[in-house]
Amino acid sequence: MPAENPRVIDGEGGDGSNNDKNNNNNEEGGTNNTSLIIPIQSSSKSTDIFIEIFPEELKDTPSSTLLQVLQDEEASQDTWANVGLAYMQQNLAGESSAILQAACSTSSGKNGSTPNVRLLASAGIAHLAVGNSEEDRRRAEQRFTSASKEDTFFPMNWMGQGFLNFRAKRLDQARFFFDTTLKQCGPVLPALLGMAA
Repeated sequence: MPAENPRVIDGEGGDGSNNDKNNNNNEEGGTNNTSLIIPIQSSSKSTDIFIEIFPEELKDTPSSTLLQVLQDEEASQDTWANVGLAYMQQNLAGESSAILQAACSTSSGKNGSTPNVRLLASAGIAHLAVGNSEEDRRRAEQRFTSASKEDTFFPMNWMGQGFLNFRAKRLDQARFFFDTTLKQCGPVLPALLGMAA
C-alpha cells in the first residue's frame, strides 16, 4: 500500500488527534523514529501548524517538493539540516545532498552560528556520501572550509574533514582530524573507526 501524502496538522490535533505533535521531537524540524516536522510559517492561524512526514513516506516524497516547502516557509537552518538528515537516514544521499546544497545557497543565517556551521558541515558530509566524483569532493571541501572559517572547533566539521582527507588518501591529515575529534568529544564511533582504518 503506497504511503499517504504528507499531512498538514495544527498544534491542536487538527487531523483528529490531540497527540500528533507530542509524539515527535518538538524541536523545529525535528526528526526521530516517528516523523519529520516542518513548521508552516505562512498560516494566519494563531495555533502551530506543521507538516508531518513519517519515515516510510519520505521515500515517496520528492526532494523537489520538500525543497519548495522549505523555501516557501523560510524554514530555519535546523529544519533544513533535519530534512537532509531524514533523507540520509532513509539511504537517500542524493536527495539529502540536493536539500543541503539548496539550504547553503539560500541560507541567511548568522555567520558563526551553530545552525549555520551545522548546515555547512552537513552539506559537506552529504556531498561525500553521494559519490566519488571530483565535483562531489570539491563541493564537500568548499563546505568544510566555509564551516571552519565560521567555527574552527565544530566537531562535526572535523569528522567531515577527516573523511574527506581519508578518501583523498591523505592519511596523516585524516588522522589529525579524527584524533582532534576524540580529544575534544571523547569516544565518538566514526572517529574511532577513522583512526582504526
